[in-house]
Amino acid sequence: MIFNIDFSIFLASGESFGQISGKIESQANPVPGMSIAFIFPLRKTEISPFSHWDGSLCIGEVAIIPLPSDAGDLSISLSDLVMPSRGEAEQVVSYFQEGFGLYFDPTD
Repeated sequence: MIFNIDFSIFLASGESFGQISGKIESQANPVPGMSIAFIFPLRKTEISPFSHWDGSLCIGEVAIIPLPSDAGDLSISLSDLVMPSRGEAEQVVSYFQEGFGLYFDPTD
C-alpha cells in the first residue's frame, strides 16, 4: 500500500526546522499510534542519523484525501522529530531525501 506522509522536524531549542513529505510503501494498514520504521532505506545512502533518533516515527492521524478520480489517497501525519542541533537535523533530512526519496520544505 502506498500512502502520503508528512512530519515536522524541530530543534531541541524548540525552533522549527522544516517539514518532510512524500510517498512511502508499507505492507501494514496504518493505524494511529502504530510506529513506522525508517531504519532500512530504499535507496543506497551512506548517511546514518541514528545517534539521536531510533529510526521510527509514530502515526498520529490517518485521513483519506479525495482525488479527481474519486479513488482517494491515504495521507498519514507522523509524530514530530526533534533533533539536538541544526547539524543533526540536516543529516536526518539528507537521510530521508537520499534513502527514501522524500521532500524537505525548510521553515523560512
